[in-house]
Amino acid sequence: MARLDGIDFADEPAITVSKDSRGRLPLGAVATRSRYRVNVATTGELLLTPVVEIPERELWLWRDPVASEIREALEQSARGDTVPESSIRRYDDEG
Repeated sequence: MARLDGIDFADEPAITVSKDSRGRLPLGAVATRSRYRVNVATTGELLLTPVVEIPERELWLWRDPVASEIREALEQSARGDTVPESSIRRYDDEG
C-alpha cells in the first residue's frame, strides 16, 4: 500500500482519464461506491470521499451525545449479541 500526503492508496497504478464531451470523467471500476464528496485543492487536484446519505429525521442519532451508545446497541442487536427478555424481566417494575 502506498502512502501520499497522509492518505493510503491501493497498490494499483494510477489511471489517466479525459473528460468526455459533456465534461464527465469516466472513473469506471475505480469508483466502486455510488456517491462521493468532491474536494478541489487549489492545485486542481480532486479528492473523492465516499459518502452515504441519511434521512434528516435520523440526523439526531449521529449528533446526540448518546449516539455512540445507541449505535453500539444497534450493532450488538444486528450481531445477535442480545439477552433473552426473561433474563431482564426481573428489572421491570411491572413484571
